[in-house]
Amino acid sequence: MRIALIALYGIENNGVRYLTSILRRHGHSVCVIYFKNWRNNAIDLPTEKEVALLCGVLKEHAPSLVGLSFGSSYFKIAVRLTEEIRKAVAAPVIFGGLHATVVPERCIEVADIVCVGEGEYAMVELAERLERGQDIADIRNLWIRKDGEVVRNPLRPLVEDLDSLPFRDYSGQDVYEIAGNRLTPHDPILLIPDFRINCSRGCFFKCAYCYNSILRQLYKNAGRYYRLRSVRNVVDEIRYAQGRFRRIRKVIFDDDVFAVDRQWLAEFADTYKKEVGLPFECLLHPDVVKEENLRLLKSAGLRRVQVGIQSGSPREMAEVYDRSLPQDRLIELSRLYRDMQLEVVYDLLIDDPLATEQDKRELFEFIMRLERPFNLFLYSLTVFPGTEIARKLLQAGLITEKDIEGESQKTFEQFRVSLDYPRPAFDRFILALLVLSSKSFVPRSLIWWLYGRRFLERHPGPLLALAYATNFVKMLWIAWKMLRRGELSRFKLHQFLSLKKMLIQ
Repeated sequence: MRIALIALYGIENNGVRYLTSILRRHGHSVCVIYFKNWRNNAIDLPTEKEVALLCGVLKEHAPSLVGLSFGSSYFKIAVRLTEEIRKAVAAPVIFGGLHATVVPERCIEVADIVCVGEGEYAMVELAERLERGQDIADIRNLWIRKDGEVVRNPLRPLVEDLDSLPFRDYSGQDVYEIAGNRLTPHDPILLIPDFRINCSRGCFFKCAYCYNSILRQLYKNAGRYYRLRSVRNVVDEIRYAQGRFRRIRKVIFDDDVFAVDRQWLAEFADTYKKEVGLPFECLLHPDVVKEENLRLLKSAGLRRVQVGIQSGSPREMAEVYDRSLPQDRLIELSRLYRDMQLEVVYDLLIDDPLATEQDKRELFEFIMRLERPFNLFLYSLTVFPGTEIARKLLQAGLITEKDIEGESQKTFEQFRVSLDYPRPAFDRFILALLVLSSKSFVPRSLIWWLYGRRFLERHPGPLLALAYATNFVKMLWIAWKMLRRGELSRFKLHQFLSLKKMLIQ
């Protein structure tokens, strides 16, 4: 089988990289196309030339199956590309990824086949049956259009043994990048200094805004949802990547919650320190962080932790996000991060239509209680299809179906929060104060004084200007640190460099 896999707006697409490896393991020829790059709050649509370049590669490789992997925001782009792909090659088109998993009924209106959930073994079975000319109608995990009808097959069990999967593909073999009206025969990820990896699949939690709330329900009777790779397997993949990447300066563990098993962590800390030795970052949940585990990780090279707070309001956390807010524990941990000299970044959600003015005040007041220094990742609440937050907002009449990603493309303009995005005066007031809160060179007494100025609540323009100026100074400092560490790349600059839509940290 000759198969073409297309990753839309994501060179770090894990799904495509796993599929490439497992299909090649089973003897199939795979061409991979990374079609355009993600750019924070500035997603540009494909040009006619870029679409023509894509079709040209497909014609050259003449695949018998074409796969598109994408998130909800890119559904309309996938629809357009599918129309052009069908003109270029006579091959069935299969959709995969989160959007295909969550709303397969919408995707099957466009694609010939839709992969729901984990796709590794479903794709292998599909390729083998197509190669043999066998019927594909009963392959589990696949929805298939056949004779004007849609066959909706059940899910196969989750992959329990993650070590059985091959490492993601970083071979650079038959890989193309299409971006900026150019076709480049290379794997762009091999040029960046960060290596991202997951030690697990699944999550312990099911927050209302997160895809885990959907997948956990989808796989309710299909096996153990949270699965963890062995330390040996994780370290071996990092070593494999070190042999492929031009240079890796740090490792980023992208697990929704980094491993909490004490025995696993002890083995990881020892093995990673001896065999990798690079600084690393991970995401931690305050409910499962223990000081002894943090110290283990620090000894192995942990430099930065990312912690999801989302809101400072216990009401909003419980009623809207389906999460707890252990405020005292978070404050205690903020002191621990400071004492251990760990960099810390807190994730916050802005633009929640269900948030009251009191909720927004409580967020600011809580953040002001955390020990400095810290960074902030401010995200604009995005409503993804199938999530509990989508149901709540629809039920409250605050959004329509057109406001849900897939129909909407909000993330094209506002994913990580920027100060230029239009918001009500009070929201801009609180946002500006949050920006100031993470600037250690701005006295907290000044921030509290600004918070008490009623004039600024109604007319936040001057406060926003101050927030922008202080953020510009901090971003220059962060850029200098990254440059000094060898972590600043052209790819990173392309993703985030914009004076108008400057990142907030």
